[in-house]
Amino acid sequence: MLGGKPLRNGKVTPHTAREFARLYKQGLTTPAIAQMFNITHKTVCNHLLRLGVKLRQSGAQPYPIPENIQLDENLAYVLGVIGPGDGFVYKGSVGLEAVDREFVEEFKARVEKVTGLLCTPLKLLKPETRNHRERYRLLLNSKEFAKFLANFGISFREKDWRVPVVIKRGTQKICAAYLRAFADSQGWVEVKTKRIGLCVKNSVGLKEIQELLSRVGITAPLVTPKKASRLYISGRKNLEAFAAKIGFVIRRKQAKLKEILTSYKLYRTPTQEINKLIPQMIQLRTRGLSYKKIAARLGISHPVVRQRLLLE
Repeated sequence: MLGGKPLRNGKVTPHTAREFARLYKQGLTTPAIAQMFNITHKTVCNHLLRLGVKLRQSGAQPYPIPENIQLDENLAYVLGVIGPGDGFVYKGSVGLEAVDREFVEEFKARVEKVTGLLCTPLKLLKPETRNHRERYRLLLNSKEFAKFLANFGISFREKDWRVPVVIKRGTQKICAAYLRAFADSQGWVEVKTKRIGLCVKNSVGLKEIQELLSRVGITAPLVTPKKASRLYISGRKNLEAFAAKIGFVIRRKQAKLKEILTSYKLYRTPTQEINKLIPQMIQLRTRGLSYKKIAARLGISHPVVRQRLLLE
């Protein structure tokens, strides 16, 4: 059981029952506790009642969310995941279901920091068909937080989602956190074509993402085919800016982006970095290597090698 704590001999000891109560008072639901210990929901409820714990209504939390939640990078990331990505708001719960565990764990950590509440443990969902992959799911059962998100005055559904006004007016760090979440959810990396793609069935909303990218110095043309609109981030300058200012939480996407960046021959800061290579250039030249062979060894262009060595 993912994240579970199996019981010895399948029995609930007094110590374990008190652990049920502790977790329940922290905000976990009885189904979530049952999942953790690989027992039935009814068993958890029975032990809580025996300890005199009053059971909450569905969607209720033992503590209210903070009254003065401020927009920070954590909340910006949560908003970027929920709309219009893999995150969702449904019947008093906020959740995420995705393939990459580190992505779900990142969302969990950030939403817990924002609300001060506990999410359910990650649940591993088996693929329904051969063409599907295993997915991880978690929930924050809080009607209060769901109502709080509604106050942003936008839809989180893909077809009519919009970037919240507070994100548009936020700092570059706020925009970057929102864009990181959006890219984790709706983006991919193409190593062969050296570009990042962002896709959603909502050209108006994607146009607003394009504007956010422009705010952090990234140019991304919008393509609007019939099925779904796309933004493509390409070119070394744009990709380096994306890596430096936004990046991915999802490791496989970040690894592909790094592969693209390392494939460029010239350094990001040519003057400073190439100057560091001058001693090696001189050494290789004294050994009789041509400019082209030196360039190939050091991963830079041969005109740069020739120019620097002629100045020495």
